[in-house]
Amino acid sequence: MKNNSIIRNILIVVIIVDIAVISVYGFLFYKIKTTIESSGTLVSNLELIQNRDKRFAEIQKTIQNIEERVGQLDSFVLKENNLITFLKLMETIASEQNLELKTQIKRIEVSREKKDAVELQITYNFTGSFTSGMNFIALVENLPYSTTVDSVSLQKTKTGEDEASLWSGGVTFRISAL
Repeated sequence: MKNNSIIRNILIVVIIVDIAVISVYGFLFYKIKTTIESSGTLVSNLELIQNRDKRFAEIQKTIQNIEERVGQLDSFVLKENNLITFLKLMETIASEQNLELKTQIKRIEVSREKKDAVELQITYNFTGSFTSGMNFIALVENLPYSTTVDSVSLQKTKTGEDEASLWSGGVTFRISAL
């Protein structure tokens, strides 16, 4: 009997240990399973966040490119508040070219849809040497603004040696202004 009692006690202990081991194994398996599931959720959330960050960076780059392009486009349009500075610059350039310059400006409304858009028709009449007159005309044709040259004229007004000849001319162009 004593043997049976020892065997029964050992069997009970083995069963209890087995139950404990199986319980610990089940608990660990459950924890591993939930950790893997939450890791998968976290990884997919991380991928979503990374994709959003990439799209956000792309959008920021696109916005920056658009802003640069708008800046470039703005440089082709003369601002009305810079008109006086522009006219003084042109007069200074004409003076440096030894040209007498007379300026006429006519404001032309572009359309009712573009309330701020205006076109200015500017006419420069000048007197000076042939080279100076041609240089001034070339400058007007190559202004870094959106311009349309309407007319150009250059004629000799005083005869003399080629370099001493006096020429008069004019250039009429339209320039967009905001």
